Amino acid sequence: MRRYAACIEYDGAGFAGWQVQPGLRTIEAELRRALESVAAHPVDIICAGRTDAGVHATGQIIHFESSARRSLRGWALGATSELPADVSVRWVRPVPGHFHARLFGADAHLPLPDLLPRRAAAGARQGRLAARVARPRGDEPGRCPVGRRA
Repeated sequence: MRRYAACIEYDGAGFAGWQVQPGLRTIEAELRRALESVAAHPVDIICAGRTDAGVHATGQIIHFESSARRSLRGWALGATSELPADVSVRWVRPVPGHFHARLFGADAHLPLPDLLPRRAAAGARQGRLAARVARPRGDEPGRCPVGRRA
């Protein structure tokens, strides 16, 4: 079995959160179904952090293991093609066996190019993921602007 890390994004408006809940639409259930379709075997998914109902993500890190031989693009494209329009896989990459999404999730945010066009920024398209940024007068060029909660 090989371990993979993946970066996912989703518009959580139509979900009851991350964790599988009988009779409810969840991110974990949709993602598991999609990855199992690509792997052709059961897949367990571990995420960096579970989310509540209605929460959006643009870079949530997960990991899973599979014996299936797929290209990294194949994993991302295959899973995304099996997912609803409000969820997508941004990238997939192999990781060492000691990698764990809960422990290394933030560190997994390496500057990797997306393998696919970003489709599930559905929340961003609908204005739900947008942030307002205030730039006070006299801000020095090169300084990080101060954000303001929308």
